[in-house]
Parts: sequence; C-alpha cells; structure tokens
Amino acid sequence: MKLFSDISHKFFENGGLTVPEVSGIIAAGVFIVQYLIPLALPIILLALLKEKDSIATAPAITWSVVGQFLQSSLWPVILSADSSATTGVPKRIIVVTRLKTLLAVLIAIAAVVTPMGLYERIIASDSPTPSAFHYVEDGSTFGLGTPPRTDLPFSRFCGAMHLVACPNSFSNVTTFSNATGDYYHVENYDTRVPQYVIHAFQSGLSAFNKSVSSVFDIQSRYYSWSRKTKSPDPLRPDNGSSYPTSGFRPIESIILKDKVTLVEGLIVDMVNGGIGFRNHSAPPVKGFGSEWSEDILFVVPESECVDTNITIDFTLPTYYSDTDSITNMVLTDHGGFAHITKEYPKVDVSDAQNNPNLRARAYKAAWTNNAYSMAFMNITSVKTENDSNSHAFEYLNSEVGKQFPLKGNGSSIGSSIIVDPYSIQSSGSYGAYLNGLDQGMDAYNYTNIFNTSENITNPSKPPLYPNPFRITSREFSSISTVCRGAGAADVANISHIAAQCGLLLGTPRRQDGTSSLLFYPGTNWSVPLYSCISTTKAVIKNVHFLFNGSDDLSGVTVTGLADKVYKDDSSKPLWGVEKTGMNLTDVNPIWGLVSSSNQGNISLSTIRKESLYLPGYVGWGDVSTFGEIRNLPGVHFHLDALSSTYKISSGPSDMDYTGKSSLALFQKWQTYTRDAESAKNVPNLVWTDLAANSVLGTRGMHTQSKDNSIQKRAESDKDNLYPVTTYHQRIRYHLPYAIPAIIVLVLTAVILLFTLLSCLRRSGINKMDRFLKKTSQARILTARLYGTSSPSEYDKVRGKEASPSSAKKAWRDTMGRKEITLSAQQEQVVIHDARYSERSEPLLQENPVYLSNM
Repeated sequence: MKLFSDISHKFFENGGLTVPEVSGIIAAGVFIVQYLIPLALPIILLALLKEKDSIATAPAITWSVVGQFLQSSLWPVILSADSSATTGVPKRIIVVTRLKTLLAVLIAIAAVVTPMGLYERIIASDSPTPSAFHYVEDGSTFGLGTPPRTDLPFSRFCGAMHLVACPNSFSNVTTFSNATGDYYHVENYDTRVPQYVIHAFQSGLSAFNKSVSSVFDIQSRYYSWSRKTKSPDPLRPDNGSSYPTSGFRPIESIILKDKVTLVEGLIVDMVNGGIGFRNHSAPPVKGFGSEWSEDILFVVPESECVDTNITIDFTLPTYYSDTDSITNMVLTDHGGFAHITKEYPKVDVSDAQNNPNLRARAYKAAWTNNAYSMAFMNITSVKTENDSNSHAFEYLNSEVGKQFPLKGNGSSIGSSIIVDPYSIQSSGSYGAYLNGLDQGMDAYNYTNIFNTSENITNPSKPPLYPNPFRITSREFSSISTVCRGAGAADVANISHIAAQCGLLLGTPRRQDGTSSLLFYPGTNWSVPLYSCISTTKAVIKNVHFLFNGSDDLSGVTVTGLADKVYKDDSSKPLWGVEKTGMNLTDVNPIWGLVSSSNQGNISLSTIRKESLYLPGYVGWGDVSTFGEIRNLPGVHFHLDALSSTYKISSGPSDMDYTGKSSLALFQKWQTYTRDAESAKNVPNLVWTDLAANSVLGTRGMHTQSKDNSIQKRAESDKDNLYPVTTYHQRIRYHLPYAIPAIIVLVLTAVILLFTLLSCLRRSGINKMDRFLKKTSQARILTARLYGTSSPSEYDKVRGKEASPSSAKKAWRDTMGRKEITLSAQQEQVVIHDARYSERSEPLLQENPVYLSNM
C-alpha cells in the first residue's frame, strides 16, 4: 500500500514518475508475471493429462518430466507437499533448500528496488575548454530599440557661460577681460576627444581580463548627429562638420524585475542597483549548457537616507470632491522639531574617495531642513546677521505630535511637491512643502519659492506663516550644496565626487498602523519625509554566466554577481581622474583605469583601491537633456540620472516612478519606504533603471572593430579563446537503493565459494549425474515395478561399455517408454504395463500388495 501511495503521490502530485521509478515498476511487473506463469502452467499441464475413470496412464519418463515440472513450481509450498516438508529432514538440507526460496525473494526485491536508485545529473566538465565567443542578439525591446553602430567618435564641449577649451583638446579659445566685461575669442573649437586621451584612460585595461570595459566603451543607447552654423564662423565646432551627440529616448522600465537582468549592452542589477557594461556574447551552444566567469566594469549607485522625523499628514475626503483629493494637510512633529539637536552637525568631506560620509551628509541635510523649517514657521529662532544678540533655539514651540497646517488662507502646497495619496515623490529642493505659505490670498508671485513678503501689499487674507526670519529659497537651496560637498564654483577633480541630495516622500501609510493598498473615504494617512543622498562609483565585479537554451540573449543568465576580490593592494585597480583646473560647471572630468600616474601630456590624479567614486557636478540637467550637444556618455550619464532620480513626479512621461500608474510599483515602494534604511533602495533602483535606458557597453568577448565600438552582428574570433566549463549528462546512483542487490551479491559470493569448496571435496558432475538418476521418478517407478530384471533391449546396451549419454538414451528408449498408470482412487497404487508383468502394487511400500491384472 505504501508503494502504491508513493507512486500515486509522485504521479498525480509531483508531475509524473522518473525513469528509474518506471524501471522499478516494470521490474515489479516482471516479477509478478515470473511467478504467476509458473503457477498457471502446472494447472494447464494437469488439464492435458488424459484421465479415464480417475486414472492417468503415461510412459515412465513422462512422469519424471511431469514430476519435475510440478515439484519445481510453488505448488508444493502452497499445498504443503512432501517436497516442501521439513519434519524429519536434516537441517543442512533444509537450510540449502530454503536458501533457494530466500534468494528468489531477495532477487525479486532487488530487481524492483535497485533501478529506483538511478538518476541523471547534469555535471560540469573536469576542466574548462577554450572556446571562441560569438555575439548573442537581444530579442527584447532593448535589442529592438537600440540603434546599431560601428564607428561613433566622442565629442566634448566645455564651459557653462561661454565656450572654453576642454582639457587636453586641440581647441584654440582665448579669454580676456576689460572694463566693459569678460570676453572670449574662438579661433577653432575641436569637439573631438584626442586619441592619446582615450589611450591613457584605457591603459589600465591590460591588467585585467579582456571583458573589462573602459569609460570609452560606454556609449549612449540613443544618439544623433549635429552641425552648427552654415556661415564661415570661428564658433563653428569642427570647422562646421557634423559630430555625434548623445540622446535619451526611453525604451522600457525594468524597475519591477527584482533580479539581475541582461539587456542589449548591459548587465542590470535590479536587486541592489547598478549596471555592468558588456556587449553580450557566448560560447558555442552545447546540449546541456556551459558556464564561465568574467570581470565586468560596473557603475553602481550608493545612497543613504535619514528620517527627518516629520511627516505630512492628511485626510481623505469623506465625500467625493472634484477639487480636493486630500483635506486637513498638516506637518506633524515626530521629534524632528521637538527633539532637534541644538548643535550644528559637522561633516568631514576632505577625503571623499576613501570616506564619503554619506550618512552624515544626509543627516546634516535633514537637520538643516528641519532647522530652517522651524524658523520659517516661527517654531524657534535663528541667529541673524544684523542682531549680534540673537541666538538660535532661544525658544521651541513644538512637541511630539504637534501639527502645523500646510493649507489655509487660500494658499496651497507649492509645485515642487504635491502630496498625492497614490504615489511617492522625490525633490532636490529641501523645504519645498512650505512653498507659498508665507503669501496671502491675493499673492500670486511665485518667482521665489519662499517669498519674503516684500512684494505683497495688504492681501485679503494674511499669510499662513509670517516667516519672521525671512527664510528664502536661498537658505534651503544651500542645503543641497552642503550635502553634496561641492558647488558649481569648486574645482573639477578627484576629490569632488558627484552626488545629489534631496527629500524623498514615501508612500502614504495609515495613521492607525494598518497596512493597506486601498484608500477609504475619511481615513487618515501619513507621508514620511526622508533626507537622502546618492552618489555613484565604478567597481569591477566578477560575473558568473550560464548559457543554455536558445542561441540568443534569452539563453544567457547571470548565476553569480560579486565584487572582485584582489589578492593584495598592488593588484587592485589604479583609477585615474583628469586634472582639469576648471570649475565643475565648466567641465566634468574624464575618469578610467590607467596603468600609471604618468600618462605623458595628461595631468592625472590617481588612487589605487577597489572602487572609484565618480567625479562631476550634477547641476540642473536630467536624462531628458542627456548629451544635448556632446557625446561623452561615460562621463555624463550618471550625473543626469542622479538629477532625474530626485525629480520623481516630474520625470519623463513614459518613465513614471511615482507608482501612481502601477499598483505593483506602488506596493514595492510601500515596502521600501517603511523606514529610512530600506528607503535608500528607491533612489538606487530609479537611478539604475534610468541609466539602463541611457547607455550601453560596447566591449565584449567576441570580435570587435578596432575602436571597440559595438557591432550588432559580430563574428567569432577563433584566435581569441576563453575558458568555458561545459555541462554533460551523467548517470548517478543513490546507494541506499542498492542494499537488496548488495545482500544478493554477498550471498551469491558465499554460495559460489561453498560451491567451489564442495566441488573440490565431495561434489562434482558425476555425483550430480548419479543423484539425478537415483531421484528420477521414472527410474524409481520402473525399478520398483520391474525390479532388477530388464528387457532384452536394455540388457544389450547395459552389457556393453557404453558411454553415459548412450546409456541414458538406451534407458529412455526402453524402460522410459513403459506405460505406468496413476490411480486417483488409490493414491498409493501404481500399475505397470501388463506386457511384462501381470502385477500391480502400492507405490514404494515395504510390503507390496498384489492386485488383480488391470
């Protein structure tokens, strides 16, 4: 029953039986048939024996055949016949005869159980095989939406207010100043990045595998070409010739993937955030797949968030309203005001590459945001420049749980942050939730986010907060600058890492603590406010690939992803950053892997460590302005993505990260914004999704053009092989299933050993032949019935020196043909052929009884 239960469970609940289990079932069926037929055939044989008046007559030799057939079946055991008796039989005889039955049962069990231990396993080859790689096509929307390219040069413009010569370029720009102003003269503006600059920032690749990319292996996913002015004007870049420009045209959001995803030109980590640059290729297709590892250049976001301990609370209208989606919007103090530390936090950003202090920066921004908000709403005081006797925090008009209105007197929340119960938001503007609250009913001048009331004259209703300390947008905008650690006028170098700071408004949560995706009328909700900072860093990761299935990108999967481990400090990457001597607003420095700090004409700052925090200035752009007039995506893409990450609510229309158009994304954000620690995943994943739609990698393991640009249909380079571990199918066995077979083998070995010893001592072929004759039923019957006398035909053969085979044949032809009748009415009586003797007697009894002639 248990076997049937296990089989039923596997077949009906586990999706079917395995091959070994089917083999076991077949063996069980064979076992049943093997014993069923020997039970059935004796019944058929008995039916074929001709009986007349309950007697059956046949030649003597026939009774030996019939007897052997009946006695060798299971019927003697079933019917407790004499041949299965144990009483009076020596124990050694019983042991041997019972051993036959035991072995038959064990063999039957082994035949059923042993095959069930077999199973197939796909295993890796013992050693990697050098293989040539070939390009694998991405059939997804990313593959379809990525234009092909073969030769795409890099272009670069520098200067914020006016054009200036980029570092290490061939441009000729002269600047001068006089009493009337600052001027510049352009004799020639060359947008091209010189080849020696490219070589310098690729020189460090020689220390790594071919799979590692450089900053110049990063290209824009979408690009275009531009040409400035037709007239002979020195401001014409590249003498009026066309030059490539990067562009941003989103393809698809993959922010809900929750796994490491491969798309055209990238490895996208949608678990922790980050993109790896790889022009995808794979070894030849194998029946059971193959695997290998590569070192890949990644650019990953790194974020930290701190809870401001203030929330924006609101109530959903009890009845439907076509004007207000929320009511009673207030700012609630959860300790961010009442328990604020009165000492200004200090953060050391002097060594940003080794210690960026991201969490401390986010905390400082949160503290400053709360302090300015308190001053704006007159919750506390600030020290003013015009009053030397003034002090910060002279009073504090708040406590935990106190609420401060954010709507009233006709004013409304500003355009920077519009609270929506169905979405999250992020903003690079701290304090934007106070926008317009110091203006009255008739004030419509929103030039400054925080109005100083100087342009308001006798409003019909007074402002919600009088803003006594004149806190303006200037104070709040300085928070981002301090948090980033560098401003527009700072020097573009390795020390000033690219960063963006801002407020993250989490998904609304019910004030009663219950979790819900449904918004019921009249319920109360809270929106947490987190101060966050995000930056990016370049790092080399070891990626483990598996290639199986179709010969395209869908057949390649990532099975392992981890930072590369180095054996010592000297084997770590040497990162180089361009020394520009220019302001961050004028240029973003080139970065990359270099072989040494001495790169000829290029002035570099270098650092040897596992990763490099990327330099640059985020500024005011975003992915929608990505590239615009230049094509140097490896230097700019991470900056524009950082900027867009802190503009959730006003980003590209088809890249909606608010969750309002996707309930699945809203639920994901609801999980991540539950606390500040997990909230940092939001900017990380948004940045990753934006970056994946912006750029791709052009370096792969297959044949490429000389300038390392991407080829959509590259062929294999058979001279450039890479070790690959292939998989093969092998048969394996679960040893517990072999226990019955092992027992049978042990008993077989013991039996064979005793057989050999028996042959050497008291057994043998001659003795076997002799006992077969003496125990033959036909010979016993004829000997009993005919005694020592034999027919003349048999005497002739016996009197000669005949061979055993001749004697057997002679006996069968004479005595074996004698007719002997078995009577059913007299069980112990046999009757011999009347032609030789007219007597009948009880079978093998000491005192025979002579009967009348039959």
